[in-house]
Amino acid sequence: MKQFLILLLPLWLFAQSHLISPVALPKTYILNLDAESCNNACLQEHLQYGQIFSFLAHSDRKLQDPLMDQIRMVHVNLFNLTAPAVAEGELRIALLLPHRQIGRYAQSTAQSIFAYLLSQNSQYELKSFRIEEESPEQIAKALSMIKAEGFAYLIAPLTAQGARHLSTLDPLLWVYIPTVHQSEISTPHPNLLFGGIDYEAQLEALLARSSDALVIFYDESALGRKLKSQTEQHYLEAREPMHGIGSVYSYGLDQKSSNLKHPLQNNPAFEEATFVLNTPVVKSAMVMSQITLYEVNASTILSTQINYDPLLLTMTQYQDRRKMLIASGITVYNPIISETNALLGNDINYDWINYATTIGIDYIRHLSIGSEREYPASIIDAQVRYPVKLYAPGYATFEPVNP
Repeated sequence: MKQFLILLLPLWLFAQSHLISPVALPKTYILNLDAESCNNACLQEHLQYGQIFSFLAHSDRKLQDPLMDQIRMVHVNLFNLTAPAVAEGELRIALLLPHRQIGRYAQSTAQSIFAYLLSQNSQYELKSFRIEEESPEQIAKALSMIKAEGFAYLIAPLTAQGARHLSTLDPLLWVYIPTVHQSEISTPHPNLLFGGIDYEAQLEALLARSSDALVIFYDESALGRKLKSQTEQHYLEAREPMHGIGSVYSYGLDQKSSNLKHPLQNNPAFEEATFVLNTPVVKSAMVMSQITLYEVNASTILSTQINYDPLLLTMTQYQDRRKMLIASGITVYNPIISETNALLGNDINYDWINYATTIGIDYIRHLSIGSEREYPASIIDAQVRYPVKLYAPGYATFEPVNP
């Protein structure tokens, strides 16, 4: 009998392998990480080139075209797909994207929002509304569509001009503008919240370390000219009460500027002077290399957020930047959210617009569902207030400097 039971044991084990598992099959989700909308022609193109997951990402609802909807349903069943559900009361956000004005930020701001919501495992709906330009007519039309679809929150990475147009249109929903500081809008609408960097606060912190002579290099962009004017104003206002008015020298750099021998070589006025670089990273690297080349004995080299970029560490020698201080408002590092962004090829640790967008979606989620904020930046008078920290660009990293 024992031998008989032993012989039957393999058959019993084989039979057990055919029992249906009580564990439910896993559900599969495909997230749409594309900031662009996709019409029928776009969907057809994805199918033509075998981009089935891009096709499915843009067709999470029933399609009007019967053939394409049939293809969609075949793959929904094949991959056991589930549309991301948005429960009543959960987060629904609209994204207004003026592609012509903001360029690459149309994609990266959307990815910053995606990455944050993915890291929080949130149920959400995010829909982008594209406009070609920031005219009042196009903004008004987009707002009408957004309100008609029942969105209560809008993230709008606009220029200052676009924000001014939006402010006059009386938006009936809550709007966060990560790209503009409130000071750039004379009479902001009460429904608007601003997340732009406060360059004046950064200059104030930097110029507290300036010497009796100030040398300003700035590029001929709107931001460069604005920072040049603010630098001169803050320097003179800060020094006059205690030190008397110092000397200020300003030099504009256009696209062709590459040789700074004339202002830098053998110029006694620049000995122990403070240099302020209101220029982007490439031009700043050029200026610093020539300060070294012409043996200018600078007291300090100062810059705002525009040079808080790891590219600076690779484009300059340590000898060129050893006297440099950079002000930054990016002060909170969240490893989970940062790594989720990195997986999407996005940066929020140095890119201030992506960082400001992340602060905005974090605050919107807090307002919508009462979640605890991951980025507890102060919001005063409808403006995100970024604490200013000073960093020294070291051998391989930006090292914080004690106050």
